[in-house]
Amino acid sequence: MALLTPGFRRFTEDIDILVTPEGLRRIHAKLSGLGHVPRFRNSGHLRDAQTGARIEFPVMGRFTGVGSRS
Repeated sequence: MALLTPGFRRFTEDIDILVTPEGLRRIHAKLSGLGHVPRFRNSGHLRDAQTGARIEFPVMGRFTGVGSRS
């Protein structure tokens, strides 16, 4: 995100934060309505509404391989 703000683009454009199921609930409770929106309906991942940066939250113990839509 620090590079996106001044206009520098990196090859990867997302942030991955490993969380517990409870941590994911707490993150959504704190960030919803503060400039972060779900990437799609019922998504556990968020998108910064201003910069478009994706924030992905792989949840410990859940499969996040190909075809996963958490």
